[in-house]
Formats: sequence, C-alpha cells, structure tokens
Amino acid sequence: MLYRSAAIGFLIILLISGCAETRLQTVDDATLQQQLALLEDGKTTKEAILLKFGIPSSQFEGERILT
Repeated sequence: MLYRSAAIGFLIILLISGCAETRLQTVDDATLQQQLALLEDGKTTKEAILLKFGIPSSQFEGERILT
C-alpha cells in the first residue's frame, strides 16, 4: 500500500511539474544596443553572429519557422 501511495504521489508531482511555466530572459535597452552594435550590415559574418549569440532556437525555411 505504501508503494502504491508513493507511486501515485510521484505521478501527481510529475504531471504538475510538466505544466510549469518557463520565463524568457529579458534584456534592458542599453544591453541590447551594446550587443547589436556588433552587427554591421554587409560586414558581419554568420560565424561571428553564431559565436556572439549562439545557435538560434528556431530557423526560417521558406515562410515556415522550424523549431
């Protein structure tokens, strides 16, 4: 009986934690402007952007967003 109650409790916690909200990290304007100052139209390479900002969480292909 103890194992059954523990298993049910574990499943309830697992189901509730699956509904947890994730928050996006926010950046103030000064920090954003400082980071974007790196970008120069026609000069900044894709490699430099990937090194500075990391791999994107999603990408465009045609008119679709791939995640």
